Amino acid sequence: MTRATLAIVFLLALGGCAGRTPGRSTEAPALLLRDVTLIDGTGAPPREHVSVLIRSGVIQEIGDALEVRGARVIEGRGRFLIPGLWDAHVHVSFGEETDLGVMVANGVTAVRDMGGDLEVLKAWRSRIEAGELVGPRIFLAGPTVDGPKPGLPHRLEITNPEEARAAVARLQKLGVDFIKIHNAVPREAFFALAAEAQKRGIPFAGHVPMTVEPAEAVEAGQRSVEHIATLIEGTYQTRFSNETAAIEAMPQWARDELPVLAETFARHGTWFVPTIVAYDLRTRRAELEANPDPRLRYVSPSLRKYGDQFPVTDRDRNPENIARRAQFVELGKEMVRRMHEAGVPIAVATDLAGRDVLPGFAVHDEILLLVAAGLSPMEALRAATTEPARLLNAAGTMGTISPGKAADLVLLGGDPLSDIRNTGRIEAVVLRGRLLEREDLDRLLEAAATPRPDIHN
Repeated sequence: MTRATLAIVFLLALGGCAGRTPGRSTEAPALLLRDVTLIDGTGAPPREHVSVLIRSGVIQEIGDALEVRGARVIEGRGRFLIPGLWDAHVHVSFGEETDLGVMVANGVTAVRDMGGDLEVLKAWRSRIEAGELVGPRIFLAGPTVDGPKPGLPHRLEITNPEEARAAVARLQKLGVDFIKIHNAVPREAFFALAAEAQKRGIPFAGHVPMTVEPAEAVEAGQRSVEHIATLIEGTYQTRFSNETAAIEAMPQWARDELPVLAETFARHGTWFVPTIVAYDLRTRRAELEANPDPRLRYVSPSLRKYGDQFPVTDRDRNPENIARRAQFVELGKEMVRRMHEAGVPIAVATDLAGRDVLPGFAVHDEILLLVAAGLSPMEALRAATTEPARLLNAAGTMGTISPGKAADLVLLGGDPLSDIRNTGRIEAVVLRGRLLEREDLDRLLEAAATPRPDIHN
């Protein structure tokens, strides 16, 4: 059976649009998750023996002893219910539809796409919303706004303030949720874009241009700053004559300057989206080339092909270079710890489309890294649920478990607060109010699986 056939069969089994007939209601019956331990995403202590009633894709009621005639009942004793997970930095249009299903199988019910094929993303989003495609909710930027970078796809190039203002108007007309900027945007164009975006009420986020101080970007209204490298790849590096000197000075920068920068982030309510997992994977490129992650079998051929544009080189195999990269990961954790202690909101993200970054699975790896950086399991869980919803101005309908919120939920077989690795013990996912049990999630993985002769379990 082909991957496409498996996907169609799965949709028919769910009763999605692929199996609709005219005049037939496809409204899912009421769903009652009974006797769960509720971790609602607000930071409140867990509540035991709670029942959650879902109707029409929305959480209708939460109580200690709910009984609803006609509802489908899922017994939750010994299980833990959390909000659906987010990946706040993906480039999913470089992959295929099956990658969306793999994310759902990992409990990811919403993503922030940080640059890609707008038409593909809009088409996928429409099909997901119509029930024709199993996938997370997609918040999108469309083409990335950048300076001249010949040959890179899905870019909107600007070189001056006039083009920056025109880009904002164009993207808003195209219906993007926010604007993604990259590091080659000229300084004057960046500030013109920031002013125009604020004037029009559309958020902008992403990298910091190489000629702009991170604090300046924050003060100009940038909604989030992506990646640990962004804080030191531009104006910081211009202070030094070579890369080695810049690396050697980073610990002192973290001690002396990062606290001041963190205070600026916190004061403006700007999110830090570190994507530590992408840098951690970079330290292990040679290791993963020799011993590929078995979960790679669930990555679409298109996504693997895109990642293969960054082949493993002698630099990746050099022990000294590996050690420097590992040191940088530790610095990244220090950045996260200091930002978090200063009150900066942190969001879980993976930079999906990068080499070795696995859809969905990498979200759990990033959560683990945030705990290693100093966040408590509860704080890391909120970084994967509540904070991304706030970042996207969607906290009114998503990100926590309460009446009136969207029914995007994950049922776990273990307590994530006692061991954060239990976020990976997924027994069921509720997506837009529809229950996907473990066998359904396994079918999503099966539909995505492709043979990998280089992988041996």
